[in-house]
Amino acid sequence: MKTVGIIGGFGPEATVLFYKELIQECRHAGLKHQPHLVVWNVPVPKKLETDLLIKNTSVKECIPLLTDAAINLERIGADFIILPCNTLHILTPFIRKSITIPFLSIIDTTIMHLHNNMIKRIGLLGTSMTVKHNLFAKADQAIEFVIPSPMLQKIIDCALYEFVSTGNSTPLKKN
Repeated sequence: MKTVGIIGGFGPEATVLFYKELIQECRHAGLKHQPHLVVWNVPVPKKLETDLLIKNTSVKECIPLLTDAAINLERIGADFIILPCNTLHILTPFIRKSITIPFLSIIDTTIMHLHNNMIKRIGLLGTSMTVKHNLFAKADQAIEFVIPSPMLQKIIDCALYEFVSTGNSTPLKKN
């Protein structure tokens, strides 16, 4: 069985949610045993988290944190690595350069799912940085990604920040 390496910590609740979803999917697939998972939880400084989610700055400061996590996951035996944070997929090239094992991209996987289900138009909810960098649209020009208005984007950013910094998902549900 392959060992899944997960870079966590950029929103610990997102890491936990991803972990739980992965376990459920494995159960639904009828696997005879649980998957072998290794989570490398990056100790993200609060200021960096705030800068990323609210100010939309400091993404480059994440490069050494991500590459160090990827290198360590490879070193301890991960067969491939995933990162359950859409925004930080901006740094995919840096992660891939730092390791010899595959880094599976949320962007690529999402695009493949959309194609397999013949979806040509979809709404994109994420951080301002995810929207600004057009990560999904750049990956496939044939799919239309509908983005929120600037006012709605501010609400989304605040709700995401609340979720990442406190684990409180109430603002996400309300808005």
